[in-house]
Amino acid sequence: HPNQPFVASVIKSLRQGFWPFYDAEWEEESKQHIDNYVSEPEDIAAPRSHRDQEVAAGRWSEALPGDFVLLPGMKVSPMFVVWQKGKPRIVMDQTGSGLNDNIPKAEGKVKYDDMHTFG
Repeated sequence: HPNQPFVASVIKSLRQGFWPFYDAEWEEESKQHIDNYVSEPEDIAAPRSHRDQEVAAGRWSEALPGDFVLLPGMKVSPMFVVWQKGKPRIVMDQTGSGLNDNIPKAEGKVKYDDMHTFG
């Protein structure tokens, strides 16, 4: 392969794992944890349906065993339901886990597109 540094990084990642380089500390202790108080069957069914679709499409892994403990560096991103016009919308809070905290704000700009731009 012409890009040997890339090949070396892939081999290293296969041996050591693909966790992104992050040398800062996670701030788990300083964050407030709120339990999930969902009580409506529709609010429970929407994320489960979304999960089933993602697993079937091969984008998500199957469920982990109930006694599974997160490995060092693994984080959980909060997921919840927002209802819009009578339909459930799944929201995954990628900032909730602190996974992206080490990315400088100047390098992490996002412009969201929607159909309003087209008229």
